[in-house]
Amino acid sequence: MKDLLPKPEELKPITNPNDTFYECGFNDDFDHLKEQQKLQIICDIVRETIYPNPYPNPLKDVAEMNGNCHTACLVMKDYLKKLKLCKNVKHVMARKRKLDPDDIVSIHSILLVEGNDSHIYQIDPAPYVGYKMGQVIDMKDQIYEEYVEITPEMEYYINVYKEIIYLNTINKIDPAKVKDYLKICLESLQHKILGAYCGNALKILVRYIDNPKQKDKITKLIAKLRPYSKTNTVNKAKQKELVNKQVKLWREELKDLIASNTNFKRQLELCQCIIQELKMQYPEYEIMRNINGTDTRLSFMNPRYMYEHGLNVLMIKPSAYLLGVQDEIRDSYLEKYHHTGAYSANLALPTEQTGVKPLIFSHPLGEGCIRSFNGQSDIYLIKADPKSILTQKKYLREHYCKDLWNQELTWFDGEPILWDPYVTNLVHGTDTACEASLHYMIGNPEHQNMTRFMYPNPRLEYKFKKWKS
Repeated sequence: MKDLLPKPEELKPITNPNDTFYECGFNDDFDHLKEQQKLQIICDIVRETIYPNPYPNPLKDVAEMNGNCHTACLVMKDYLKKLKLCKNVKHVMARKRKLDPDDIVSIHSILLVEGNDSHIYQIDPAPYVGYKMGQVIDMKDQIYEEYVEITPEMEYYINVYKEIIYLNTINKIDPAKVKDYLKICLESLQHKILGAYCGNALKILVRYIDNPKQKDKITKLIAKLRPYSKTNTVNKAKQKELVNKQVKLWREELKDLIASNTNFKRQLELCQCIIQELKMQYPEYEIMRNINGTDTRLSFMNPRYMYEHGLNVLMIKPSAYLLGVQDEIRDSYLEKYHHTGAYSANLALPTEQTGVKPLIFSHPLGEGCIRSFNGQSDIYLIKADPKSILTQKKYLREHYCKDLWNQELTWFDGEPILWDPYVTNLVHGTDTACEASLHYMIGNPEHQNMTRFMYPNPRLEYKFKKWKS
């Protein structure tokens, strides 16, 4: 799967201001970028190309790029070395952010990278949506309170934890191995930073212990290693209080930015931080979508997901509803191509979760198109190649709008609107897996794994031969 990571010569700047991803910061030759910008581009690519999986198979996760924060760090560490973009890379366990209680435990890992400019950067390539994830930040603005480099011995222990957790998810824990697993886990506690991860593995193993005394001893140890588990109601309440306090501050900052209509990148970061922190405490903030009969976390549907499933996005715009041709457009696609994961949204109205307007997070020109999207938009995932989508949408636009381009029509609000070939053009279709990931999440920017401020991996563009079957 490493062939999905592009070579340096494939990293081309985005120079067209009308490109969806123009504001990713890569608008000049790669060699001309600052070191932090280069590292950010690589971090973007890695995050887009890893399947988000909290319970990866440690025998395959790096090779298949299917895993968690630990997997992403290993992939990115290897990739950076091949690209010669750094002097030194350390894979570390990181503990305690500013919003966490002092004695918090963590299983999160990130990279500390000494760039060729001699600056140390904190890089979090985790394929999730969350606090500082996907960011490259100078170490002078320290994110965590504690960083512990992962030694080969610690790596061994972590892989044992991952094995236990993975086998449990597929119901294949071998009871005959539990004794050895327990021994290794207890040995690993010489590394204090691994306590929480070890506790998660022990929580599984304790179910297989028959001896009441030993079971009780391990159960007490698990409670000690996982002081902020749901069973510890006092600590959990304390953690929720801190999270809610931080979320309140974030909401106030976000409210001011929304009112000023400025700094959309920060707005997106804030709305994602708010929801992802709340999700950890209140599961009802999670959004699931049924894709081909399987419930999938919205925030897990990144470009790699779209690429592997051969999915693109079809969007029927409010302008199609104004002309009354939405059904004809929908049927012309859906009768021909398999579709799944459909929903409707008004992309001009504030979202229920944080009050941001979705459209401004889908395209650099989105802010100027708000009014033309004030109405129903229908978003579908369809299994169709970009060429077919493009051919069909060009035909539909010409068929229904050839006499309307640049004419004034009355919009839903009773006021005139210019019928624009680039905005009120009835239907939109995506071209790449990165664009499909971004635009499928268009109604819920709080959950976007792929954002318009990221550089799209050029290896995740669909190949025509992929669709022949």
